[in-house]
Amino acid sequence: MKNILSIVMTAILLIMTRPYARGVVQVSKFTSVILDGKITDSLIKRRPNGETTVIIRISQYPFTDVNMRSANNTGYRLEVKYNHPFQVKILSPSKMFYMSISYAMAQASPGNPVNDFSWSSFDNVYILEAGDDIKAELGKDYYTFSGKGATKLNCESEIYKKNYKLTDDDLHIFNGKQYEKFIDKTSHKMDSCFLLQESIVKKYAPKLGKTLSNVMLANCYGLKYFTIIRYYRLASPSFPGLYKAVINSSFYKDINFGLNKKLPADILVQAPVYVDFVFEKIRLENFAIIDGRLQFPLSLRKTFMTINNNYHGILRDKLLSLFFMNYSNLPASLQYFNDALSLSGNTIYKEILVDIKGTHSKRLPFFPFNLPDTKGDSVKLSDFNNKIVILDFWYTGCENCINLHNLMKGVHEKFKANRKLVFVSVSIDKNKQLWINSVSAGKYTDPGDVNLYTGGLGVAHPLLKKYLIESFPTVFILKNGKIYSSNPPFPNGKSLNDGGSKDYVDMIDAALIDKSM
Repeated sequence: MKNILSIVMTAILLIMTRPYARGVVQVSKFTSVILDGKITDSLIKRRPNGETTVIIRISQYPFTDVNMRSANNTGYRLEVKYNHPFQVKILSPSKMFYMSISYAMAQASPGNPVNDFSWSSFDNVYILEAGDDIKAELGKDYYTFSGKGATKLNCESEIYKKNYKLTDDDLHIFNGKQYEKFIDKTSHKMDSCFLLQESIVKKYAPKLGKTLSNVMLANCYGLKYFTIIRYYRLASPSFPGLYKAVINSSFYKDINFGLNKKLPADILVQAPVYVDFVFEKIRLENFAIIDGRLQFPLSLRKTFMTINNNYHGILRDKLLSLFFMNYSNLPASLQYFNDALSLSGNTIYKEILVDIKGTHSKRLPFFPFNLPDTKGDSVKLSDFNNKIVILDFWYTGCENCINLHNLMKGVHEKFKANRKLVFVSVSIDKNKQLWINSVSAGKYTDPGDVNLYTGGLGVAHPLLKKYLIESFPTVFILKNGKIYSSNPPFPNGKSLNDGGSKDYVDMIDAALIDKSM
């Protein structure tokens, strides 16, 4: 269980080291927010020179940090020392907006290429308003705020502090495959935490006012379920029996959406965690598992139809945006784009759909990258004019990247002698020698391919930011410097004539003879 938790957290934290996930937020007509802070976490003193990196992410969209990175946002990256003051002037993208703030705890190394960020970087998001002037102390277990606008941030910080965290005893029960006991035990503890969080909102309510108090209440309800349901969804394919135990549990059956009736939709969507939790539950309950295997296309269709049929207005708009923010890299999701655009109202969430569709549209010029290869020579996209490019993004330690490489061997063998086609890999490893060693090992990519490196920028490289590349492997098929497919079929057939591999080969063959690009 600890290993699985580590894998899940590492994958998420890898994504979250990206400081600028989506373009640049334009200078706002709204007043900026001044944030003065210092890190009082004594563990930072153990780092070299007591230095660390603070990552601040800002967005007008109320999502958890896990999802915020996939929407239009801007970021601030600050190199700071323990107990030394820092200041950042935050441009306000709207009158009310959202901030995640975290700092690196562990030093990156060849064996651990991903920084381990502090507790507040995972689901915890803070509400800011134009004109706020905030002072923040970032502690190991708790953030405290003062200054203009600090009341709402202190309320949120206290709420996040009371969020339930799994214990060694919980993990022992899980490792023993006592899933029903694990679910029952943790759900009772989460109930207790929710009551404490609810009391915190009541304590701050006189100063917050009715609107913000209701937003905080909705956020508490989302926090109660979001992380654990997300974990159950991620872990179920690896733990036979877990999914059935969750779906049949009283914990799951007792989840209701009573807040949908008690609070108006425009309040619910302002809570960063509430609708994200609703989306996670929809994803989990629409798992289509046949013969022990998750059927992604069917699961996607059921998820989309649930959103379409059971929700409306701005709640549906936000759920649709979450659907494509999480699934736009899967080919089967693209068939729902036009329906989603017609369903979506003229809200800020429709902008996300339009943006994603434009980014993944066929025939658009691809980002004009210029990256070093293993010899240190620069390789540009323009070097592959008049060619088909199979472009693959990966990192050392990515098990699915190894799986894809193994599945691609038949495809690679079929086309490796074709001078009109080239296989290009891009690694996001932070450590150059680690990348070179992985290329030489041949587990993730063929050493004879064109193997490129993001120069230590990893997921912060403009190429990855442009296409919201946040899960790995990610593959594009390009032709003449333009996108032919941003979602090629996964080559999961047993042979080139069986299932996904045949679909993959057919797409490449079609690209080779396509005269329209």
